[in-house]
Amino acid sequence: MFKHILIPTDGSSLAQGALAHAVEIAKEIGAKITVVAISDPFHASIVEPMRVKETLEAHDRLAESSAATILSRASAAAEAAGVTCNTVHVCAEPAHRAIVETAQKEGCDLIIMALNRHRGISAVLHESETVLVLKHCTVAMLIV
Repeated sequence: MFKHILIPTDGSSLAQGALAHAVEIAKEIGAKITVVAISDPFHASIVEPMRVKETLEAHDRLAESSAATILSRASAAAEAAGVTCNTVHVCAEPAHRAIVETAQKEGCDLIIMALNRHRGISAVLHESETVLVLKHCTVAMLIV
């Protein structure tokens, strides 16, 4: 049976739904969870070094603040259910690779993610992060 579940989240309502399911599953099977929030790294396209430094610092503060809010909500939901929860913030891209690497690093044996379905040509042009994780991961996945 699964002992350690990774739950990637961006704080969206779709991800919150997956988190709720994951917490219920973890409680039922006695697993612990790790919730990961992924932030995009800063990309500079400005030549003025002082301006880049200010922008980089502001970006990092905003990313940390946003991740802290998302992860504290996830931690509170797990705590309310009596599930052991670890939280991780990773600043990296692409997100699917960061998720796969976090699962491996944390020793997770299951990833639970939501699937944002695209339809028509959009489905061909825009693979979701969930589909990309599924393609590149050797850890079991449950998609909700």
